[in-house]
Amino acid sequence: DGFRRMNAKRSNPCFCNGATYRYLGRQYRLKITKAALPSVSLKGGYLHVSVLQKSDDEVKKALNAWYRTKAREQFQKRLMTWEEWCRNKKVPAPRLQIKSMKKRWGSALKNGVIILNPELIHAPSVCVDYVITHEICHLRYPDHGPRFIRLLTQLLPEWRAIKQRLEELT
Repeated sequence: DGFRRMNAKRSNPCFCNGATYRYLGRQYRLKITKAALPSVSLKGGYLHVSVLQKSDDEVKKALNAWYRTKAREQFQKRLMTWEEWCRNKKVPAPRLQIKSMKKRWGSALKNGVIILNPELIHAPSVCVDYVITHEICHLRYPDHGPRFIRLLTQLLPEWRAIKQRLEELT
C-alpha cells in the first residue's frame, strides 16, 4: 500500500545541510544556519532553516511547523476556489481541516468539512488539486459510484493519470 511505502521511505530522514525535501512536488535542499529566532524560508532551490541549535530535533520541529503552515495556506486557497461551485450545486461550502492520516490523502464529511493530510503538501500541485477535487465530488456523491466518477471526470478529465502519478510518489 502506498502510504506504507511512503512512511517506510521517510523513517529516518536526515535533518542536515544538503538533505532534500519536497514542497509541492519540487525538491529543495536544506541550508541550516544558527539564529536566535527559528524560521524557515524558501529561496532559490533551498529550504533555509534557522534554529538556535543545529540539532535534528530543532530542525525537524521548525521544518514540520513550516510545512503545516504552508499546507494550511495552500489547501485553504485551493478550497476557496470551490465555494461558488458548491453554492451552485447546493452542497455545503468546503471548510478545511488538516489531520495526519496513515492511509488517506483526504476525506469529506457531509457538513462540508474537507479533511486533508498535511503530507499532501509534498506532492505536486496537480496532485493536491486532484485530491481536493475528489473530496469536493464527495460532497455531492458520498460513494465512488458511477455518478461520482462521472462528476470527477467532468471536473478533472485527466484525474486517472494524476491519481496514478500520486500513487507512484508514495
